[in-house]
Amino acid sequence: MVLDQIYMLKATLVVAVTTYTEILRAKHSQKQLEEFDKFLLRSNVIKVDTTFQIAQKAERIRSAAFERPKRGQKRNIKTPDATIISTAIIYGVDVLHSMEPRHHSLSESDIVDGLRIELPQDSSGQRALL
Repeated sequence: MVLDQIYMLKATLVVAVTTYTEILRAKHSQKQLEEFDKFLLRSNVIKVDTTFQIAQKAERIRSAAFERPKRGQKRNIKTPDATIISTAIIYGVDVLHSMEPRHHSLSESDIVDGLRIELPQDSSGQRALL
């Protein structure tokens, strides 16, 4: 659904460099990798390098999650996840699409500055990050 919206130029996708590193060449065919690289060249796909500002925000997210337990348990947000979340916040995306249930529990919380985190769905007209 999300990709359809991007192909139809109805949504903008922000791709954090951290997300790119999670794509393992060993798990994809050469054709799939070429199609993905071509997809990244689209005018409505923004590729974002990790900056010091993003890293600082990621650290604050990780610390805040650890300091504010949920149901008595400390939350441990991994550095790559926090980096992707901080990229979404800094780039002002409308929604962060994630297949990870642990991310959904952070949705719209003060830990992530109110960022909406949800399963991929129609994002027509929005800036989304995968």
